[in-house]
Amino acid sequence: MISSIGATPDSQHPTLAHYHHAKAHADNFLKSRDIDWTIIKPGRLIDTLGTGTTTLSTTIGTYGETSLDNTTAIIAACIDTPSTIHQEFQALEGPISIIRALKGL
Repeated sequence: MISSIGATPDSQHPTLAHYHHAKAHADNFLKSRDIDWTIIKPGRLIDTLGTGTTTLSTTIGTYGETSLDNTTAIIAACIDTPSTIHQEFQALEGPISIIRALKGL
């Protein structure tokens, strides 16, 4: 699932609160199911070439940005990386290779 860093039921964001509430509801619904799930919370998406590197964090709250290229590479890499199952993490631009960062979750 692609979510949002600010996705909380109590978001007070001036323009995205309704979006954050809906995303939080969807995230919580997914986590309550007896299935394998992964929730990726990318930073503000930018249309630049991907570097293949990232910073991932399970501590949600730091804002930043990430390229569309890196975001799609992270999504694809999650399919073959079992450590991402039942993980919720934010993804921002950073210095660590995507595969190494995912395996470190």
